[in-house]
Amino acid sequence: MIELLDTDIEGLNARLAPLSARDRIRVASEVFGQDLVLATSFGRTAGVMLKLASEVDSSIRVITVRHGYESKRTLQLADAFRLRLKMKVKVFQAPQVLIPDEDSPEFEVFKQKVKIEPFQQALREEQPKAMLSGVMREETEERRTFDFAMLRDGLVNIYPLLDWTETDAEEFCLAHGLPLNEQYFDPTKGISQNKECGIHMGKLGSSWTSSGL
Repeated sequence: MIELLDTDIEGLNARLAPLSARDRIRVASEVFGQDLVLATSFGRTAGVMLKLASEVDSSIRVITVRHGYESKRTLQLADAFRLRLKMKVKVFQAPQVLIPDEDSPEFEVFKQKVKIEPFQQALREEQPKAMLSGVMREETEERRTFDFAMLRDGLVNIYPLLDWTETDAEEFCLAHGLPLNEQYFDPTKGISQNKECGIHMGKLGSSWTSSGL
């Protein structure tokens, strides 16, 4: 396994930038080995990252947080992808909390309870050095500034699909017979489903969702 210095994130980002999404995952696997995890919420185009990662290394650990508001379709697809791609999926359960008004101070507390704290638990238990995610730049204004590799709170975040569009992801799913999750819902993203839940911003646990993840 190749060792990566904390100071070499810029070098890793430059290495990943010209590659295909699959090759970005391959490089991440080469660099981090068993210290790499894939985070997913089984969102609309989650099949893209799951399939690509399974083709590179089906032993990559997959982690997901369940908030209790998942649609029946989301739960069905989670099982279907796990069986089809033969990946190890570990589920972390958030406490059941009523959704407050998204413009209220309580909404930030809600996001902390149902997304960030369970995710912190997942990272404590799995202890990865790097995490793959299906974030795309076009999804939010905040994500337009992202790099392919970013260091947050000691964890290297790697975004193989960062330069993809939602259309790219949909076409990939169609071409490979991967079902879309048209009933995906994340309560921490608000009514518009365009808010940041906190996982990909700042430090995880302070002000640190997924879409397709």
